[in-house]
Amino acid sequence: MSQKTKKNKGIKLIKKSNDLIEARYRFDIWETRVFTSILSEIEQSDEDFRVYRVYLRDIIKEFSINNGDAYELLRQATHSLMNKKLYVNYEQEGVIREKIYHIIRKADVMKSVLDESKRKVNEYVDISIDPEMKPLLLELKSRFTTYDLQNVVKFKSSYTLRIYEHLKQYEKIGKRTMDVEYLKRIFELTSEYPLFANFYQKVIEPAYRDINEFTDLTITNIEKIKEGKRVESLRFTFHSKSKELAKSGTRALLPPSVKPEKNELDTTEHARKDQLFLQFQSIVVGEFGVSPTVFLSELENCNEQRLEQAVRVTRRALQEGKLKNTSGFFIEALRREFTDPKEQQIKQKQSEANKKALIRSLEIQLEELKEQYKADINAQVRTLTESNVQVTLDAIEAVKDESKGYFALKGVNTDKLTLNDFREDKILRGLVILQIQAHNKSFFRTIEATYQPQIQAIEQELKLLKG
Repeated sequence: MSQKTKKNKGIKLIKKSNDLIEARYRFDIWETRVFTSILSEIEQSDEDFRVYRVYLRDIIKEFSINNGDAYELLRQATHSLMNKKLYVNYEQEGVIREKIYHIIRKADVMKSVLDESKRKVNEYVDISIDPEMKPLLLELKSRFTTYDLQNVVKFKSSYTLRIYEHLKQYEKIGKRTMDVEYLKRIFELTSEYPLFANFYQKVIEPAYRDINEFTDLTITNIEKIKEGKRVESLRFTFHSKSKELAKSGTRALLPPSVKPEKNELDTTEHARKDQLFLQFQSIVVGEFGVSPTVFLSELENCNEQRLEQAVRVTRRALQEGKLKNTSGFFIEALRREFTDPKEQQIKQKQSEANKKALIRSLEIQLEELKEQYKADINAQVRTLTESNVQVTLDAIEAVKDESKGYFALKGVNTDKLTLNDFREDKILRGLVILQIQAHNKSFFRTIEATYQPQIQAIEQELKLLKG
């Protein structure tokens, strides 16, 4: 069997339709590994599915598995995937419908071994994906998400992968709010973890840890949004790691309710204090005369910014000849966070710079959000018009009728306008899209509900910042 190999510096891309990411299904960790391995073999140029061969040796290498029964687990996962289904919701004529997909059409596995010398070369499974899955995996032009296989191979839970994929969808935005009931439904956990605390502990916290430790994303906060006393939604705030951060092996952030072991905490705290001591020793001990023991004790509840401020204030006081006890003044400046007129100017400039940076960041975020919103609207328009040309024709007639003043001003005879004119002219095309949205609102509700609150929130924040 010929196999296509990706040679892009070891990167193996997974590309999924957003409909597949948001589908309802439940895989165990081995089913997830097999399915993910298949997806990593799909090329962007593929127009049809092939027979995908999954070697046990590749699974062991990719996912760092050490298990003597690994082939049996691979075979069982393949068998169980044959019986698994995906459920994809979609909206049509004001109702929610559900498409049900079979995942695997055929599988070929090693059942038993008559000659032990042939075992290793036959430790693979051949899998054929059901052709009905093509819209979810092949020739994806819009509403899809891509990521590198290496970001997910160390996950210990299939739920972590699902949450990671949902965040990757919103990577440019950096925030995503998901209802707890939505997550339970797509994970098929509606009858499990009736207590939110258990769901959070068993599903969300492991995802938080593993995504931060192993992937290209860092989750900085998970906000619990309540209605009354009940947690209804979770708002994830996250960002992409820089290449330097990803390579540095920086320790993963832990969610507030997950405490590291005491020895880990002690090691981290000692390292922090040692680094600050070495960084400021020559100034604080050598220049200001603070004893090393006193300085170390002050580092208990101190950070670099406070130290830098205390150093600046102390040096200016020395230059003005105001100090009789330099070491004592520095300690008080550090404890009480002393400021002076110059320090106030520095803080004001930093505040203004931070404000400008925040405004620029929000403006970029708003621009990207609007672009994604527009892309999703256009994708939905294409779906509607490709399945029913009358949708386009009705919208064009509505544009002609409601924009008579515009056409009269331009001296345009609407009777001579062709369908192609409405496709090629940017303004006309925009008017037609608006009419399609206005006359088919039910098809755009989900998109509107996803983007408009976020767009309005950023616009309001920008308005307040700009005064």
